[in-house]
Amino acid sequence: MPDTSEPKLGSTPGTGFIFLRKFTQTLGVEQKFLEQLIPADADLMAKILPIIRVPDDVAARIFETAAVVCFPNDPLGLWKLGREQAKHDLTGIYKFLVSLTNVPFIVNQTAGVWTTYHSKGKATSELDKTQKRVRLIVTEYPALPAGIREIVRGYVVGLMELTGAKDCAIRHDASNPNAWVWEITWK
Repeated sequence: MPDTSEPKLGSTPGTGFIFLRKFTQTLGVEQKFLEQLIPADADLMAKILPIIRVPDDVAARIFETAAVVCFPNDPLGLWKLGREQAKHDLTGIYKFLVSLTNVPFIVNQTAGVWTTYHSKGKATSELDKTQKRVRLIVTEYPALPAGIREIVRGYVVGLMELTGAKDCAIRHDASNPNAWVWEITWK
């Protein structure tokens, strides 16, 4: 009898891999990056299109490899890739529009578009109006890979920086896999 249970892992669209291709080319490390990938992942990178969905475990593995190549010996490599991807994704008119917003608006929008970029999980945001603090919370996806969570952390910081926020900080609370929480503060 075939397994009809829901898969534990979700998927993400190929847009992030298009960014990786461009970013590794810009740094002059694309060939090294491709050589470090397992053959199936290198083949995927050669054929990827923005509309192709990639399982999150594969996405995490590819981004982890890119982080090591792009930021050798840097424990914040995945975070930095996420941050750079935000800056890449929001260029031109989007960059201008983001600069007119604020952190709570951006985090709320991030929660709202979660399902566009992730096939599993539900994202919400909570604003603490007494302090400059907002929380991005992802539920219903306990198997979200740690690498993807670190990329999200960097991506959100990149978005915050594009708003003009100062002293941006984000802390990821990984203590409860039923509710991944990113607590975001700024000045």
